[in-house]
Amino acid sequence: MFTRDIHVDGFGTLNIHYVVQRSGTAHAIPLLFVHGWPGHFLESRKLLPILTANLVDKPSFHVVVLSLPGYGFSEAPKRRGFAGAQQAQKALAQTKRHFHEGSGYMIQQATKPQTIGHCLADSPVGLLAWIYEKLVNWSDGYPWTDDEVLEWVSIYWFSRAGPTASARMYYEMTGGNKNFFRGIRWRSVPLGISHFPREVARLPKSWMRLLGNVVFQSDHDQGGHFAAYEQPEKLADDLRRMFGAGGPAHGTFPELKLMGCACC
Repeated sequence: MFTRDIHVDGFGTLNIHYVVQRSGTAHAIPLLFVHGWPGHFLESRKLLPILTANLVDKPSFHVVVLSLPGYGFSEAPKRRGFAGAQQAQKALAQTKRHFHEGSGYMIQQATKPQTIGHCLADSPVGLLAWIYEKLVNWSDGYPWTDDEVLEWVSIYWFSRAGPTASARMYYEMTGGNKNFFRGIRWRSVPLGISHFPREVARLPKSWMRLLGNVVFQSDHDQGGHFAAYEQPEKLADDLRRMFGAGGPAHGTFPELKLMGCACC
């Protein structure tokens, strides 16, 4: 594990924590793994040995796992305004149900992050309850062990900035604007999307094309919000099919400094 000072325009220098695992393959593809909430860098633990394995006929990856600012052992911004990078009927029904019945955490964190943040920072049991509910409800029957749950929650409890910092990112992303998704801009970088049935929000594939240059999409019959931890083999296979010989993104990575895998 490492930390490095990274300058962010308008926010000064932040000391960011990251993990690096290199492949033994000389021409492996560089991959950046970015977790979501309530995830952290350990979410990639099962995925790393699969992606970095040396295979004759499939691509291998050099992987950098980033702890987002305010998460885990990364420094939190000290100024306000730091945000994240600034089937259909069934899927939409599931998405609607989530926003009606399971999005209370998001409303709280997007509107009053300091209130819930102080509550979570004051009570390890409260933090456990806040996160454990998501681990169970957002996964697809994954058999969480007590050690896994305690380790997962401990990263937040012992994080460098405390639980409040990770909750506050929701507020900074929305800025009180309920229509903030309208500001997402289309990107030309090749984009791949893996669809897992127990993800908290599932949208039609045609909608995904509005995000950018979608060149790869796959459907899985098992898995949820923590796919890298629940179904590491399936996610790794998607990456290899996307970037491997004959894949829609094969040969594009030499032109890019880093490809990203975001699990949010």
